[in-house]
Amino acid sequence: MSIENYSREDLISLLSDLQKEAWGFRPKEFDFMSTAQIGRDIEYFTNLLKEQAEEAKEAADPNAWKKYVSDSEFTNNLKIS
Repeated sequence: MSIENYSREDLISLLSDLQKEAWGFRPKEFDFMSTAQIGRDIEYFTNLLKEQAEEAKEAADPNAWKKYVSDSEFTNNLKIS
């Protein structure tokens, strides 16, 4: 995303929406932030939301845990006689 193509107000609106989505609340002040800082924060929240989406997708998959456990840990060494 190139911040040069957007007005400061558009960037502030986007950042506000991204932060609301990620953290559940909107920031109140932007006057102290430069346009470059707003752009960096937009990038940060965009990446954070992508990570959250991946985590949610994995959490919804009932078999996701299997990738963290090697197959060798599932061998049955129990002998029933």
